[in-house]
Amino acid sequence: MNLIIDYIYNIQFCSTSRICMRDSSENPLLSRCQNEAIEIVTDSPTGAFAEGMPKKIRKSTMEIKTEKEKMIAGEYYLAGDPVLVKDRRRSKNLLHRLNVTEYRITKKAREIIKELIPNAGANLYIEPPFFCDYGSNIHCGENVYFNVNCVVLDCAKVTIGSNVFFAPNVQLYTATHPLEAELRKTLENALPITIGDDCWIGGNTVICPGITIGKGCVIGAGSVVTKDIPDNSLAVGNPAKVIRKLNE
Repeated sequence: MNLIIDYIYNIQFCSTSRICMRDSSENPLLSRCQNEAIEIVTDSPTGAFAEGMPKKIRKSTMEIKTEKEKMIAGEYYLAGDPVLVKDRRRSKNLLHRLNVTEYRITKKAREIIKELIPNAGANLYIEPPFFCDYGSNIHCGENVYFNVNCVVLDCAKVTIGSNVFFAPNVQLYTATHPLEAELRKTLENALPITIGDDCWIGGNTVICPGITIGKGCVIGAGSVVTKDIPDNSLAVGNPAKVIRKLNE
């Protein structure tokens, strides 16, 4: 029975539940629920689940999130969800057209970039090849430049300010996974990345999930950014450390 409810709501890892039946109190077997106050009511004379699935399910208080909503919110989600698979397939098709069919920055390539990354300001320039998961979760200001072979795993929101330059092979990872092996087999999550205005990200830099880089920063080539970088900083190394302030 517990598995049935988990299947209905796709809520295997949860905190509280209140499962009610017409002729019984709380069912202690159904103890894992993602959202509070979910009521399950059956039309069975005994109120039991013996004859199969409940005929009526009523969600009171909170709506169940979709896998896409969980992903954007930074919660554990199932990457194999059909909606997410469809969104990634759309992105891959556009990337194939950009990276293989066009390759050069032509008028058609600019149209593909606009469709791939609709939440971008004027003058987003991408040197193919370029790679991302969805594209729709990348939000750019004006005058953003990606050199060749950049990767943006945009499972969570990636916010990029204006006048930001990415050197070749820069990688932005919002995607992450549980440390527990059993959870990692089925679930993943993502944390947003934010990069302020007027930044220059050096070649082969890796920016990890949940990182904020302030405005006016320079990140040295080959750095791995594991902690937030304050405004107007020069940061280098693995892990990246601020070695001096800029524009002072």
